Amino acid sequence: MQILATPREIAKILGIPVTTIRHLYRYDETFPFVKIRERYYIPIEKAKTWVHNNIENNNI
Repeated sequence: MQILATPREIAKILGIPVTTIRHLYRYDETFPFVKIRERYYIPIEKAKTWVHNNIENNNI
């Protein structure tokens, strides 16, 4: 099972534009991501939880 996803992969999984994903990990301190060397990866389950919580709280 894949744990981390690239911004492009997580955009497909969540159904939102990759530019939005990039904006989130650059400017939103609450968005979960991991930087390995010069690349960004997003934990899939944490991203799903983050989206769910922020939709419930009308933060998106």
